[in-house]
Amino acid sequence: MSTSRVNILVGVATNALFVLGVQFAALITLAPSDFGLFSIQYLIAAFGNSLCMSLIAEAWIRREVSTQSRASWGQYSTVLVYLSGLMFVATLIVSLIIPALREIAVSGSAAVAASTIRTGSRYYSVRLGEKRNIIPGDVAGLLITILALGVLAVQAEIDLLQLNLAWAAGGIASVLASRPLALGRLRIVGQWFMEHKREVPPLLRDSIITDLGGIATPLLLAPVLGLNGFGIYRAVSNAAAPVRLAITPLRPIISAAKLSSHVSLSRVAILLVTATTTGAVVAVFLWAFAFIPMELGVLSSLADFSVAAGTFVVSSLLLHYYSIVARTHFSPTKLTTGRTVQLAASAVLPLLAGIYLDLNAAIWAYALATAISAAFWVVLAFIESSQRAIES
Repeated sequence: MSTSRVNILVGVATNALFVLGVQFAALITLAPSDFGLFSIQYLIAAFGNSLCMSLIAEAWIRREVSTQSRASWGQYSTVLVYLSGLMFVATLIVSLIIPALREIAVSGSAAVAASTIRTGSRYYSVRLGEKRNIIPGDVAGLLITILALGVLAVQAEIDLLQLNLAWAAGGIASVLASRPLALGRLRIVGQWFMEHKREVPPLLRDSIITDLGGIATPLLLAPVLGLNGFGIYRAVSNAAAPVRLAITPLRPIISAAKLSSHVSLSRVAILLVTATTTGAVVAVFLWAFAFIPMELGVLSSLADFSVAAGTFVVSSLLLHYYSIVARTHFSPTKLTTGRTVQLAASAVLPLLAGIYLDLNAAIWAYALATAISAAFWVVLAFIESSQRAIES
């Protein structure tokens, strides 16, 4: 195996372990209601990362693909720092409004801001092949998270505040071990959006539509399902976290590859086999918790939803992969079409099921909506590739 492939695999593994560390700790230590509270801040972090991709990272690489030129790290980093500051303030405001989140308002806001910076910084370094700025950040984040959880666990049983502190500590450590940040004047932000005025609007529109289904819909379900039900609903979504985390570090590589490579029969076959195998493993893993007498937080509540969770994981892998492809290669019209279908499925089906039926129905509706969205993205990718082949 070549050195570059080894570096890629190591990078994927360390990043997945770092991000999964916090999520797994939350799953096995927090009760469903506390996991629901944790998920509110985690969803804000997801929104911050989504904005980072649309406004900065993927706008940057989309411009590179189309014009063969890219902005400097000074410009990129400046916009990234200002965005992370906005996410800190937004998280703080939301956390102070919700009484149950006030205790973790500052630590959660710091964790969200750090997550935004690390997402953008890592993307830049992966694209440029800067190994010294990729793996050390993941390792530092993972080790500090584990160390913080260990120190806090010695003093008392892990609770929501302690988990939040560990999340923030790990995030800050990962930023400090990443590419050194550069902060310029605020006018650089305006210059950035002027230079990327063709790339940002379609990506931002795509992100907003996506986040309405993936972030706003779960939050709307919270009062319907209650904190306990909401915690379980979000835990099912986290079952696909390993899949998403295996793909996310490869975003710069996936985005830069030719569209034709993503619709080859061999690539589709590999993705289908990988998705099906992973989904089956997740389903069996969660089902096995029904026979474990030990209580492991919200994770123990997922045994009854193991098949739905496994089905969701299969669809989630395909959806995540081909939506990344679409954001670089699709025309704005096709991108909006795909996201509109995804929004319609992911918002309408779970909400109706949650309101008129129950938690189990909402989870199955979520899995079905993801499958519909994934299939539509795959079809659009084949259509786009065929049209380009005809035009050339």
